[in-house]
Amino acid sequence: MIEVLDCDQEYIPGEFYKRELPGILSLLDKINFELIQAIIIDGFVILNDEGKPGLGGYL
Repeated sequence: MIEVLDCDQEYIPGEFYKRELPGILSLLDKINFELIQAIIIDGFVILNDEGKPGLGGYL
């Protein structure tokens, strides 16, 4: 499955999710979850000792 979305967000360290999350969520809306067993997302859940969420945490 391929989807192209416009991204006008600049990369900001610690805020990667702002660029990547919309595309991931858009694809997840199109998936039939009865046909798959797992989804692997390469993204930090927690970024620091204070618990700041990363891409995986927002997902």
